[in-house]
Amino acid sequence: MQESVLYSNNFSVQPETVPN
Repeated sequence: MQESVLYSNNFSVQPETVPN
């Protein structure tokens, strides 16, 4: 569940920082 929130936040802030 936390991963979903983190991914959403990361994509909103820095999509480049999100691991593929």
